[in-house]
Amino acid sequence: MNTNAKKRKPEQQNKAAPAAKPAPKNPQETSARRRQLRKQRKLKKIKVNMERINDFRIKIKAGDAEIRKEVEKTVTKLRERNSKSKRGHRKLNMYNNILSGKFSMEKRTPRQRIPRGTKPVGK
Repeated sequence: MNTNAKKRKPEQQNKAAPAAKPAPKNPQETSARRRQLRKQRKLKKIKVNMERINDFRIKIKAGDAEIRKEVEKTVTKLRERNSKSKRGHRKLNMYNNILSGKFSMEKRTPRQRIPRGTKPVGK
């Protein structure tokens, strides 16, 4: 037996190479929220709320009791919160208007726009 032979270390398994990281995306690709300006997000939120309120109005006109209860619950919550408020209660008035049923579902005709550079008649 050869005693001068080098003693081998137990073979170590090579670690797997780490997975390649994907290239970083620019902010436009990461999310649609970042892409929209603050004003656009605000307008989108207003539009969604208007659609929801119009749905409430349509369902209350049709006589949906669940929606009526939901609106009444919202009104009581707003009354409690706004009882100490000095500012106007536009949201509360809007929900009260929905409950009263004194609204029309007809769409308004848009106003005629006055072209720029022309003065209105009478001024």
